[in-house]
Amino acid sequence: MKPLPLAPLPPVAPLPPPPLDPGIRLIVAWKLAKGVVLAVLAPLLATALASGTALRSADRAAAWLAHEGTSALLRDLSRLIADHVTARTVSATVVLFALDAALSLVEGAGLARRRRWAAWLTVAATSALIPIEAWRLATRPRWGRLAVLVGNSAIAVYMALKARRHDELWARKET
Repeated sequence: MKPLPLAPLPPVAPLPPPPLDPGIRLIVAWKLAKGVVLAVLAPLLATALASGTALRSADRAAAWLAHEGTSALLRDLSRLIADHVTARTVSATVVLFALDAALSLVEGAGLARRRRWAAWLTVAATSALIPIEAWRLATRPRWGRLAVLVGNSAIAVYMALKARRHDELWARKET
């Protein structure tokens, strides 16, 4: 009796990657939310600048704080607004908001799609300003600055470890 020929087995689909770990999901949510907020604020601020509303509002706020401010902090804030809110600084803020929005959205979308390059982009972008944050904290210590420095350092280290050591987290094909 002759053995029957064996039919080839159908290809086996690869296992889906495990779900994104909670830390990466939190970073994705932060990056996407920040990107959307800044992407909305940039054109609104540009429109307010073009119509003159931004500078008039800043002048009114400075005058109100100078008149109604009961503390030295409010009077200092009034002087800060009056001295530094100009068309040039508002324009620079619009550009920075737009650039930060684009970067945050690219990072968030890339991480959500499990792209290793997005993890490394997040590490580079997050850690790039750490020396400046450390210098600002050293020259004028504030609890908020310490929180930003610790948070950004933790994100940079966490993402670097995930990008380097956890191949199962990232998409196999970079498409």
